Formats: sequence, structure tokens, C-alpha cells
Amino acid sequence: MAWSAAQYLKFEDERTRPARDLLAQVAEPADGMLCDLGCGPGNSTQLIAERFPDRTVAGIDSDDDMLRTAKSACRD
Repeated sequence: MAWSAAQYLKFEDERTRPARDLLAQVAEPADGMLCDLGCGPGNSTQLIAERFPDRTVAGIDSDDDMLRTAKSACRD
């Protein structure tokens, strides 16, 4: 089954809200790289990078379209 980043992002606010709410509850994590497992199109990955700007953040997903979109969305 392939995912569609474009379709996913049609509801970006609704899909990002839970990640935003959860991230607000996260204390400073231990040193090291932060990973967003199942990063999708990068919306939650971008939130993590913004919350912890001095950390390396990696987005991991099994779908090529999602990864391409996340890579493009998360460039500095």
C-alpha cells in the first residue's frame, strides 16, 4: 500500500494537532539524535526540530512519497 503525502497534507492541521499537544508535554530528552518514527510528510518532524533547535532530528518512514515530502519540508 502506498501513501499519498498530498492527500495526507489536505488535513495537515488536524493531523498535526495531536503531535503538537503531545510534544508540549515532553521534557528535555537525553542527549543525542531525536527520531520521528513514522514521520509521514514531516509535519511532526518539523515541530520536533523547532522545539529542540540544537538537536539533530531524523524522520523515519516506510513510504518513499512521505520521505520525499518530509525531506523537502524540513530543509533549513
